[in-house]
Amino acid sequence: MKHINHRIVSAGVAAIAGAGPVAILGAVAGSVLPDFDIPLGIPHRTITHWWPLYAIAFGAPWLATTNPILHQFFLWVAIGSVLHILEDSLTVGGVPLLNPFGKKFSFKVTRTGGILEYLISLGIVVAVVLLFLKDPYYSQSFKESTVMMMEHLRSLFRTIAP
Repeated sequence: MKHINHRIVSAGVAAIAGAGPVAILGAVAGSVLPDFDIPLGIPHRTITHWWPLYAIAFGAPWLATTNPILHQFFLWVAIGSVLHILEDSLTVGGVPLLNPFGKKFSFKVTRTGGILEYLISLGIVVAVVLLFLKDPYYSQSFKESTVMMMEHLRSLFRTIAP
């Protein structure tokens, strides 16, 4: 997918999930991270398009921080990165599933820059607009419950693995 569509989809998913501005910023930041392979000269859609990289890289600080703002940011950077990979799995080029340098998996739904890619992004934008037109308080109430849930999960993980 194109960068603009990665950003739109990740921001849209975060907004639909009721995330606040910090989380949406994290999702957008994460949405472009997998493509840092290009300027670094790493073969495209290999290690930087492997979801465990982001689960580890942002899961560890997510578990370690007690700052609720950083906690939310790290979570959504990881989500934005994984969304990028999921979106790229829709293209014929595919993404690595289990082995970052092995065979690539693809749903073969569209080509990068194809009309369907833009229709998916448009659908996300329409869903966000409709959601917020229907219930302008949706974002805040869902955000509060999400933070409470994340705090509960983090305390549960700390109990299991101190």
